[in-house]
Amino acid sequence: MSKIIFTCFLSLITVNGLAQVPPKNWQLLDYGNDSIHGMSVNKARVTLLKNLRPKRKVIVAIIDIGMDVSHPAFKGAIWTNQKEISGNGVDDDGNGYIDDVHGWNFVGDCEAETYDCVREYVKYKSIYENSTDSLTPKYRNWKEMKKQTEENLAFRKRIFQRTEPAISALKLLNTYWINLLHTDSIYLKNILNRTVLGNADSNIIKAQTLVLPRVMSNDTAKRNKLTLQAVIKGYQSVVDRYKGEYETANTIIAHNDVTWFRKKSPGDDPFTNANVYYGNARMTAAMSHGNGVAGIIAASQTDACMKGISDWVEIMPIQIVTPKVIGEERDKDVANAIRYAVNNGAKIINISLGKQTSPQKELVDNAVRYAASKGVLIFAAAGNDATDNDSIINYPSSVFANGTRANNLFTVGATTYGDGLVWRHSNFGKKTVDFFAPGDDIYSTAFHGNYNRDSGTSYASPTAAGLAALIWNYYPQLDFKQVMLCIERSVLWSETSVTKPGTDEKVPFKQLSRTGGIINAYNALAIANKMHK
Repeated sequence: MSKIIFTCFLSLITVNGLAQVPPKNWQLLDYGNDSIHGMSVNKARVTLLKNLRPKRKVIVAIIDIGMDVSHPAFKGAIWTNQKEISGNGVDDDGNGYIDDVHGWNFVGDCEAETYDCVREYVKYKSIYENSTDSLTPKYRNWKEMKKQTEENLAFRKRIFQRTEPAISALKLLNTYWINLLHTDSIYLKNILNRTVLGNADSNIIKAQTLVLPRVMSNDTAKRNKLTLQAVIKGYQSVVDRYKGEYETANTIIAHNDVTWFRKKSPGDDPFTNANVYYGNARMTAAMSHGNGVAGIIAASQTDACMKGISDWVEIMPIQIVTPKVIGEERDKDVANAIRYAVNNGAKIINISLGKQTSPQKELVDNAVRYAASKGVLIFAAAGNDATDNDSIINYPSSVFANGTRANNLFTVGATTYGDGLVWRHSNFGKKTVDFFAPGDDIYSTAFHGNYNRDSGTSYASPTAAGLAALIWNYYPQLDFKQVMLCIERSVLWSETSVTKPGTDEKVPFKQLSRTGGIINAYNALAIANKMHK
């Protein structure tokens, strides 16, 4: 999950930013009309949909880190279980989930999780720690999990230990300039080329001459808009994240107990799926990721700040990610979230999560098959590592453990608004990434009625999910295979040359995904219109 959510790649004190800010709602724009590589949603509205009314409301499940459902942009667009009475402590509808009025939280009150490699290492430590049977596949896998755990911890320790001194230096410098300039907001542009007084403390001089010049040195435009306080806050969030992950993993290892943080709540056995009725109805999101995903799909068409893609949807939030220390989501939670969504009426599921191991993949595979049997589409983020998913699998994957492929799970890469087309951190894959959709610098809903910008395949996936919902809004008679056929046949720009993420290599865009381009709402709706006649 954390690789999907955190899309900025940080060195000691370097923050990447964007010199040019795209228009709000750029994902809705059309290249021919607006010179922006959007998805032509607005074009479809004023032409193909101009004299039509939506016929079907679509429930879209957001399997994510939770949501703030009170955002004004979601008014009337949050799924409500009409058979459940809020707060009475009774399972009124008999679905096994008490008070699930607006969705479900499968992690309950658990605040911290770790990575699969840590969990697998600790789980089998007592069995293989003193083993010498290197020919056993399970033993070799355990050794690999141990190696990954050690590398994982070393990397995180190195990040926060190197970043903390930079924070201390910048805090000292911030105080110095506040006192000297008599202002509370110290903008980088106002101090970068200044010299501290000769009688200043040597640590202040070092902070000004050695640390400050390295802050966003590759992006002058972004740097000029930031305050030193904002930079410090950003670095502190990085420290909090990596230190939290480091300490959580070490706590689990020290207690030799993978269930250490989970045993009190949700209190399930994480290694079996005998009981699927665990967790609670409380959403405990500490990040606006889920809100951002939901806004792309469902923000009101009358909202002044942004507009969702679909006309008539209800968002069903399902939480499977812990709010304080994220780690990686558990396969059983993914599987049970999918089943919950299907059983409660969702026609589309968005999973903007991802990881590179799947110890209980069979549970997820069976849940995906179950969703297909009920005609439910699933959209998943391709990942933000600039890697080839054909070589390094990103889960959840449409390829089942037995080698066959799901016909209802689709993986989405991210594009940018400019002529570069492909977002530089997006994963790709000729076989395993189905298509691309807008995902870079998307302006969307956040917490407490606010909005913010973010980038990632996390935001490309709901763009595709929103298009599927829009098609079903107007052409409800189409089945899930027909909806996907409309989307797959809509792709554009496949013959364009792009830079393969993670390299300087120029390749045809069609080499980076199965369908070879960016999905397009105008094309998809035109196909749907012909298909339903």
